Amino acid sequence: MAGYSLVERRAKLSGAAFHAEYVVPGRPVIIEGALASCPALRTWTPQYFKQLAGDRTVRIKGGQVASLQSREMKLGDYVDLIEGATIGAEPPPYLHDLPLLSMLPALRHDLEPFPRELFSSMYRAKWWEFTQFFLGAKASLTPLHFDCLETHNLFFQIYGEKRWILVDRADARHCYVRDWRWSQVDAEAPDLDKYPDYRNVRPLECTLGPGDVLYMPPRTLHQVRGKGVSISLNIDWHTRMSALRGVLAVRRGMPLTNVRYNLAAAVGLWARLPSDAIMPFYRSYLNYIS
Repeated sequence: MAGYSLVERRAKLSGAAFHAEYVVPGRPVIIEGALASCPALRTWTPQYFKQLAGDRTVRIKGGQVASLQSREMKLGDYVDLIEGATIGAEPPPYLHDLPLLSMLPALRHDLEPFPRELFSSMYRAKWWEFTQFFLGAKASLTPLHFDCLETHNLFFQIYGEKRWILVDRADARHCYVRDWRWSQVDAEAPDLDKYPDYRNVRPLECTLGPGDVLYMPPRTLHQVRGKGVSISLNIDWHTRMSALRGVLAVRRGMPLTNVRYNLAAAVGLWARLPSDAIMPFYRSYLNYIS
């Protein structure tokens, strides 16, 4: 197995250049400092959220994210938990896929000016409706997997750092995928005796810091570990072609519920509808832990 190559980094990237050079050919890229002017980089900390909404009940995942086990907890109690967490054999619990900007709309102003030009048209006007929020402890871990709607993904790092390992979708056949989208391989320490085909994988890696934005093409497998307490958000989004492929993914085992979300996105994009037209059919996706 070859060593890790680095994800390409770009300091400045217009929306047109981003789509032509990375979205169309399906190449990952880090856009450095894309959020550099946003107040969130200076104000968003775990203690800030505890003071702002500490009494809110949120749902957190167990340490093994792929297990889908979750429980409810006060946000303030969760902040106390992760800031005092010690690293052990079991990863700490992880708050992710939270529609924070819908819960606390005033926070969206902390992210302006937002690079909405990076998305396809349906997502730009009300980009905040599509955001999902992540707050995790040091060593929080999401195992190797690809995203559940096979969307394009823009991941925004606000506070702290995360290490990413990416595997191109063409190499998925070497990743011993189970349950449709979860790999059995630990990408940080692959057991090549147990999973010998993983030797054929050509992984990429990167570390995201505050202000960085990572783009991942559809079906990119990724494993993510927090290097400290971290705050992030992402937006899963479709182009017209990726939405159609997402509908056809039923043939690869995509659950029918996910296919219906992709159908809603496809109708909206091909008919050039505003996001309000599809949101009644799509909102439940933004409110569950994947």
